[in-house]
Amino acid sequence: MIDLVRGAGWMAWFLLFVLAIFSVVSWAIILDRMMLFRKAQRESQEFLETFRNSSKFSQAKSAAEELETTPLSGVFLAGHAELSAQKNISGEQTSILLSPLERSLQRAARAERARLQRLMMFLATTAAVCPFIGLFGTVWGIMVSFSAIGSYGTPDIAVVAPGISAALTTTAAGLAAAIPAVVAYNYLQTQIRGFVAQMEDFGLEFLALIERNFSTEA
Repeated sequence: MIDLVRGAGWMAWFLLFVLAIFSVVSWAIILDRMMLFRKAQRESQEFLETFRNSSKFSQAKSAAEELETTPLSGVFLAGHAELSAQKNISGEQTSILLSPLERSLQRAARAERARLQRLMMFLATTAAVCPFIGLFGTVWGIMVSFSAIGSYGTPDIAVVAPGISAALTTTAAGLAAAIPAVVAYNYLQTQIRGFVAQMEDFGLEFLALIERNFSTEA
């Protein structure tokens, strides 16, 4: 690869530098998101086990504050804050309003989804833009090669081949940057959809628990 691009012009080198930046940053995002999601899945199972086995909300709240990575903690803490605002320990309020509680859970779920989606746009941009950057470099190199043909006055393969081979390296580099980004983006989006479904199920479970243990109003 180094031998191929050694004779490339300044434009090819500039595009390869841009593609290298895209590739390095996208790989950093991929590794960061994969480690984050793996930790979140592990903490989600731990939090659900604590939540379902707890006899008091205070125990689940302590677990939620400790397990910060899982999106379920954010949803629970939002619901717990709304519940505390409606009914404090002294029991001044006789019933719980479910509509405000449900809205607080939905807002928290949207906030957690936005947190999980952070930096995913860069992967989508890398997947969409890098092949075209590489293609632009190839087109530019072919234009330079045809210009060389015009200068020499004859379509000699020895004159054209080095420029074209150097130009094609930008397309290969663009695909090398884009393909991992596409695969990782689709995989991570599947993981995010799983977290969203898990938050929705937890919200329903939380509301059902409130209805069973408190006097509620629709």
